[in-house]
Amino acid sequence: MSGYQTTLFLRAASRLFLGMVALPVFVLLAGHLLPRGDQIAYLAVDTKADHWTIFLRLLDVERGVSVNLYSSIRGIGRPKWSPDGSKLMFEISGEIFVTDFQNGETVNLTNHPDADTSPDWSPDGRQIVFIRLDGMGHQGVYLMNSDGSHLRMLTIHEVDYNPTWTSDGESILFQSDRDFMGGSLYRMNTNGGNVQRLPAFQVGGAVLGWSPDRTQVAFDPYSNAVPDILVTLIDGSSFYNLTRSGDSHSQPTWSPDGTQIAFSSFRDGKSQIHVVESDGGNIRNLSARSPYDDAPAWSPDGTLIAFSRANRDAIRSIYMMNADGSGVRQLTQRNSQDLLPAWRP
Repeated sequence: MSGYQTTLFLRAASRLFLGMVALPVFVLLAGHLLPRGDQIAYLAVDTKADHWTIFLRLLDVERGVSVNLYSSIRGIGRPKWSPDGSKLMFEISGEIFVTDFQNGETVNLTNHPDADTSPDWSPDGRQIVFIRLDGMGHQGVYLMNSDGSHLRMLTIHEVDYNPTWTSDGESILFQSDRDFMGGSLYRMNTNGGNVQRLPAFQVGGAVLGWSPDRTQVAFDPYSNAVPDILVTLIDGSSFYNLTRSGDSHSQPTWSPDGTQIAFSSFRDGKSQIHVVESDGGNIRNLSARSPYDDAPAWSPDGTLIAFSRANRDAIRSIYMMNADGSGVRQLTQRNSQDLLPAWRP
């Protein structure tokens, strides 16, 4: 595989496994969960068989040991930890699943013929907001308790997507094309009332990187057709170009304290991880010697960054480095494509 073909494959794979495809077969390997410690959930794709198999794995960072939690012949969505780290949420073919690591049980929370996607935990971990797409092409914001009970519909528009929470848990933020203005940010109460369009810059269909306090949002340019990463305050009081380079950047991820943003930068056939101060200052390349790094994920204390790195044979592994780019360490060593690391809080 040429370098150009490798790049195309890796970029396509990153995008494919952010979403979902249909009808999985999954397996829980009971009795093999790791003890609590520094852990990372990630996806691993086995491309050697006639059909691709995707695994959800849990990695013990210190011991370098991974265990398979689930496998699917079709798809598993990006894993999301609950705020207290006791549960892991993920999508399988339009259904939302949660594994409770305190009792080892896994529950399909939605189990509905319509497709459920884009789930997000409330700050206290008691509720989950998500998008439901029905067979007529309508999609709206829904809310349920973390055990799947008390399901309620909050919006019924065809164009609402990517919901999240304000930091106090009192409101829900989401994107919408309902005003035909190129994708606006909206806020509403948790009962679906008091829907307001925010005066922030139009974000289009961009994948958003929210600041920890949910007062600012960084734009992913791959889906917004903008070469640089932009940042806007949701109250509309400030808007600025974070990177100012003209290169293609993506996957903006804020540090836990909100002072820095890590992102992937694509230039000259290479994808490398950069970090910049949240005001746009002191940008630095943390992986200048690697041809393909992406999916940066901050550790809970902000001192480490996990990421996915491809070798010359286009085999991707999970790596870790200090927040200044030093101390690079390979964490997984398999013949699978290891993607999308997510630290356990």
